[in-house]
Amino acid sequence: MLKFLLPRREGTGTATSKGFSLIELITVVVIVGILAAIVSPSYISFLNTMRMNNAQSRVFSSIKKAQSEARKLKRPHRMYIRVSPTTNRIQTAILPMSDAGTFRTDIDNGNIDNLSWEDIPDSSDLWVGTTQASDIHSKGSQRYICIGFNGDGTIHLGVGCINLHNRFIIIKPQRSGSKKVRCIRISTILGSISMFREGEADGCKDPGEANTL
Repeated sequence: MLKFLLPRREGTGTATSKGFSLIELITVVVIVGILAAIVSPSYISFLNTMRMNNAQSRVFSSIKKAQSEARKLKRPHRMYIRVSPTTNRIQTAILPMSDAGTFRTDIDNGNIDNLSWEDIPDSSDLWVGTTQASDIHSKGSQRYICIGFNGDGTIHLGVGCINLHNRFIIIKPQRSGSKKVRCIRISTILGSISMFREGEADGCKDPGEANTL
């Protein structure tokens, strides 16, 4: 029965197998290359968006945790942001402090180096910064952003941390040309904190490399 279904080569009783010609293979390769060129930028943009969303959410959660701990313990707390010198990922840490403590003291005493820094996964291709370069502080080549809370959860107005309302922490891709950003706004002295994306609030935009860690 099968012999009637199989193609035959003329003059023989054996079946033939037809493969792809060279032109057909080249055509397939070209089509796949074109599709990859079209899809690749969109896929990279999608990954960057997911990484920004995750980093924004993690930084926001750390800020809220520092604020919550300050209220619960009725003790001032600071939340720090830096880029890891070893993994190049964005990191956050929380430090309880005395009423007289300042950001400069934390740096000079080495307290900031001994914190339990938490990596944000897949953030090594992201930049983090603020709307004001004066909100970024340094120890050698390491740069930090600091947000302080009083024991009642209000913004701490001490020296060295973000101490004015309506400040943004901004996260963006390192890839040049991208206008996408994710922002966290400290909007009042009472400690109101909100998340935005580009265009949703005045000031939520690319801060420029000078204002990034």
